[in-house]
Amino acid sequence: MHTPRLHLSSPARSSVRRFDLLLWLLFALPVALFAQATGTITGQVFKPGTGEFVRSAEVRISGTNQVTDTDREGSYVFTGVPAGDVTVEVSFTGYETAKTTVTVVAGQTVTRDVSLYTAEQRTMGDAGEVIELEAFIISAEVEGQAKATQNQRRSMTIGDHVSSDEFGDVVEGNIGEFLKHLPGVDLEYVQFDARGPRMRGLDPQYVGVTMDGVKLASADAFNATVGTDNAGADGSRAFGFESISLSSVDSVEVYKNLSADLDADAPAGTINLRSKRAFDRSGRRISYTASLSANSEEFQFERTSGPGDYKHHKALPSVSLEYSDIFLNKRLGIILTYNRSSLYNEFQQYSMTTVNRTATVADPRVAVPQTITFTDGPKLTDRETFGFRVDYKLSPRLSFGVNTTFAKYHATWDNRQFRFVTSTNNNATSRATVVGSDPMVSFTSSAANSSLTLTGDGADKFTDTTSIMPSFDWKPTNTLTVEGRFGWSKSDNEYRAISEGKARSTVVDALSGIQYTANRTSIGSADWTFNQVAGADWGVVTNYKNPRITDEGRNDSNEVYSGGLDITWKRPIMGLPTFFKAGIKSREDYRKFADRRSWYTWRYDGPGGGATGNFPANTLTGDSIDMSALDIDFNSLSNLPPAFPGRSYAADLYRSNPELFTQTGATPANHYAAFIGNNRNVYERVDAAYVLANTRINRLQIQAGVRFEKTTDVIQQPTQRTRAEMVAGGYTLDATGRATTIPGLQYQFRSLPDLEKETSYDHVFLSSALKYTITDNLIAQVGMHQAINRPPLTVIAGVTTFNEQSLIISAPNPGLLPEESNNYSAKLAYYLPKSGTLSAGVFQIDIDNLRVDFDRPPGTWFDEFPEIDPVTYGAYTVRSTVNSENSRRFRGVELEYRQGLYFLPKPFLGSNVYANYTRAYADVRRGGMAPHQINAGATFRYKRLSLGGNAIWTSDTPWTNTANSVRFRDERIRTDVNASFVINKWATLVLAGRDVGNVGQSLIEKRAGRSDELVQKDLYGALWTFSVKGSF
Repeated sequence: MHTPRLHLSSPARSSVRRFDLLLWLLFALPVALFAQATGTITGQVFKPGTGEFVRSAEVRISGTNQVTDTDREGSYVFTGVPAGDVTVEVSFTGYETAKTTVTVVAGQTVTRDVSLYTAEQRTMGDAGEVIELEAFIISAEVEGQAKATQNQRRSMTIGDHVSSDEFGDVVEGNIGEFLKHLPGVDLEYVQFDARGPRMRGLDPQYVGVTMDGVKLASADAFNATVGTDNAGADGSRAFGFESISLSSVDSVEVYKNLSADLDADAPAGTINLRSKRAFDRSGRRISYTASLSANSEEFQFERTSGPGDYKHHKALPSVSLEYSDIFLNKRLGIILTYNRSSLYNEFQQYSMTTVNRTATVADPRVAVPQTITFTDGPKLTDRETFGFRVDYKLSPRLSFGVNTTFAKYHATWDNRQFRFVTSTNNNATSRATVVGSDPMVSFTSSAANSSLTLTGDGADKFTDTTSIMPSFDWKPTNTLTVEGRFGWSKSDNEYRAISEGKARSTVVDALSGIQYTANRTSIGSADWTFNQVAGADWGVVTNYKNPRITDEGRNDSNEVYSGGLDITWKRPIMGLPTFFKAGIKSREDYRKFADRRSWYTWRYDGPGGGATGNFPANTLTGDSIDMSALDIDFNSLSNLPPAFPGRSYAADLYRSNPELFTQTGATPANHYAAFIGNNRNVYERVDAAYVLANTRINRLQIQAGVRFEKTTDVIQQPTQRTRAEMVAGGYTLDATGRATTIPGLQYQFRSLPDLEKETSYDHVFLSSALKYTITDNLIAQVGMHQAINRPPLTVIAGVTTFNEQSLIISAPNPGLLPEESNNYSAKLAYYLPKSGTLSAGVFQIDIDNLRVDFDRPPGTWFDEFPEIDPVTYGAYTVRSTVNSENSRRFRGVELEYRQGLYFLPKPFLGSNVYANYTRAYADVRRGGMAPHQINAGATFRYKRLSLGGNAIWTSDTPWTNTANSVRFRDERIRTDVNASFVINKWATLVLAGRDVGNVGQSLIEKRAGRSDELVQKDLYGALWTFSVKGSF
């Protein structure tokens, strides 16, 4: 059957004509040839000690403007070199500058390879010959840092290049735990887990993440339904760290201003993960790491309760393996990586959920707690990643590679949440029944108005991500390079509960008619003690009535196809070293999402159950409530904590005796939500083309580029039957225009082919960068680029609803345009001898075309929503998300110091220190944006012993985006430590601790006339890891 399609065209920000003009101007630059006879110099730069070719080394001809960088094979080339003797100089961070004299013959090519040595490896002999005195082994960590520093030094984009082993061993291989140490980078957390990167104060959806320049798929139904504290469901496009592991990454490149050859959908910047290659090292290498991790709250080897009703080990093993080798006379390189990690995380939380702050003459107290919530949520996490990369050099000028990664993530948790309601009706009469002069610290509830509700959820989360990324590099001539990058990536995410052995929740009615006392030390503490004094015992599971169970039903799928071709042409222009780069790229992105949780609810109607009954007594959870980390205590009449019906026991009962349960979720409203309203199906295609030019005038290097991107979205949604058709079919509609029965809903929304809405828009993006080498080690950079942030999938896809009572149509907006940004950055960096940097930078990001929810009055929405019949619904108001004239400005400062302590005696080789400071602010309140952040750390080595630590301090941070909010995350210092001892080449003992102070997270409210109120406190425990690692 033919699927109807509606096409909506959105105006472009810039015309294609301007793009064509800029493209023509860049390619039409005059090419002036030297009148004198010239030749060509080519060669490779390598390290004799390891046989490794050196990438990104700076190669120059002395006394001229001709400067170039070596490519990934260590190759360099100079054309148009005047005949005669010239001196070639090669420099690389951590190595002495190498010089060699070359005699150039007109019309011929001279090949000259160059060796690099450290000061310890070389001495000068007669006639300037290089004589190697002895082999000098530099640790892989020091070598990796030197490479990253050199890449950063040579890059035209402002940012950071960091080796993946810069900060020591990273637990789980979590990319986020690595990035958190970099200037301008913060993380968005969900409890203990780092979910996504924040950069320069912007949320994760403004940050691009690629691997070798290829976008990876990322799926998580959580982002589309709940989202992180500050990003919410707007983060449906945000990249999640569950899709990749640090074990397959050689270095991390953070680009804070973009060049034309980078995707333009990252206003905050792009994080590129450079994969490991066998050719990056010499010969065979086998490495391993075996670990055992334990949380400070469960630091034991015995099985203990939770998550769920059964016992689990909490001290868990992990393993990481790597093999690489080069075959066929250094033409074939293979690298395999495998990582398997298991962790136990604790989660305990106190939350002052609602407070009555409306004082009266009769009750002048400034604040009375209305709802206080506590959560105990143990969690087990398993990650498994496999990487395989093969590179083959078909000839010296042509090479192919395929990088394959597979990541598997599984987490299981059981959040038991109990909510004490002190006054059922949050009004003056009810608040007066809460007795206490300062009830925010101490009070007694009344049996008439207080209750206890058991909530929270438990589930198993599964995410499988597979990526295959072929590539090729071809150099048809010494001056021309052609690169191809392709990718297929698929990520599937699913939340399960009953099928994995536990109910998502065991729902019961609130336990009312109870009375208790509650007190804590102060308004800034979380150490509550609740003592029950009257009513039904909250520690007895059979006192909770109307027993029900629920199941999960969320899933998200993301599949990405991409391909790109880049051509680089190096050619001196009027004696200036110049190159041009142009390319095309296309990406197709498929995403499907569903949430069927509302449908999966059953009531236990077995013996003793039903609406007025209860779960069987033997379903009391085997994992008792434990809030000891927060010094919180609960005592019922029988000195017990609240009794949770066991979710595992209830699921077991349902699976073995389903006839004892009645599905209560099978209502028309739940059917609509589960199978119609909460489904998304989106296809997106982005086609791009770009060109850039780069030239050097003495110490000034200039780069400018232009990029064109066209975006096409196809949104699939149900085609609805009209009211007349529904009435003719004998179906009744409610006030919202929906059928009142399940067959009616199926006829209304599923009896016709889905409607496909196609929209498109295009943009032209300008970018430029200037780099001035003040001295050999002092470099100033300025950069500008334009970018967009495409709309969240949750607002462009969905179902249109018609409320016939309020005459309001609620509709997604597939024609919504992206937010647009202009980004400016400047940086002054001094590159310390051997390896290290000292830099200061400033940035400004202006974002306009912001999204807002808006009501379109009758008669004004016809053009924007042509799929809605204007005759039938002409008198209705359309409520949707639209673009506005509002704008937002982010500004900030970044300071960084990083240095290897090479001036120390030889036994201390490998010691290093770093510190950075980020100041970020915006012209509107931004939840989660830390105004001040300081990262600092050091590693000190003495012979075989290494001791290190890293600390991150953040100032009071706004929490939530509400303009008049008084809620902040309290300032905190999180500290990680590590120590290692080298037994021999094959074995090193390692101890690492994460958040060793168990700082967690505290939310406070700042109110005039009162001390800071602690309204939420989270603790996760410190994570300790004991490892042995080595290489062969």
